[in-house]
This record gives sequence, C-alpha cells and structure tokens, in this order.
Amino acid sequence: LSTTRLVNFVNSASTSLFTIMNDGKVGIGSSTPVATLSIQGNGNTNLFSIASSTGTNLFTINTQGYVGIGTSTPQYSLDVNGTARSQTSITGALVLTSSSTAYSSISSYGGFNGYVNVS
Repeated sequence: LSTTRLVNFVNSASTSLFTIMNDGKVGIGSSTPVATLSIQGNGNTNLFSIASSTGTNLFTINTQGYVGIGTSTPQYSLDVNGTARSQTSITGALVLTSSSTAYSSISSYGGFNGYVNVS
C-alpha cells in the first residue's frame, strides 16, 4: 500500500500548510509527515505554542527545539518562567538567574548531582 495524501491545504505560494496522509499521519507545515503528528516550522515562528484564553503563553517549542513553560521565547533546552519542581534527581549544572530577586536558598528533595552557579 503506497502512502498518498488524502488532504493537502496549501497557500498561494503552493507551500503545504496542512496534510493528512492515508496512513493517518498528519503534517502541519509539511506535505510529508514522518510521524503521527509532524510539525515543521518556517524558521520565523515557534513550532508549537499553547496559550490561555487571555493569550498568556503557557507552553512553547521554538525552532531550535527549546521548550518554554510560561515564556514564548525560551533561551535554553528547558526554560521555565515561574516555579519549577522535580521529583527526581537533577544531574549536571543548575544555573539560577534573576533580574530582580537574589536567591538565598536552594531546597533539594529528590537529590542534586552537579554544581550550582547563582548569577
């Protein structure tokens, strides 16, 4: 059974916007999805974003693969704007930064292996 496009929406420049293949794969920004859901950005926008009903950004994946929680412009592999919690060990470097508040304590519940750099 060959894989064919059942649905393919394109813009005026014939760029694929949304594709559904006969094998059930769905592509957003791609005419050849490689997974059940494939999202391919154009390099100018975030690949994936979830916002609240008021437009507040909740979750973002940008074109570099960085994930942002509470930010639409993540600068790291995981960029959290707000309080984060880990119930297991964090291995590697933990860097704490703040533009307005000095960090006075670090609590470790699940364990931390590595070093801490507070700037």
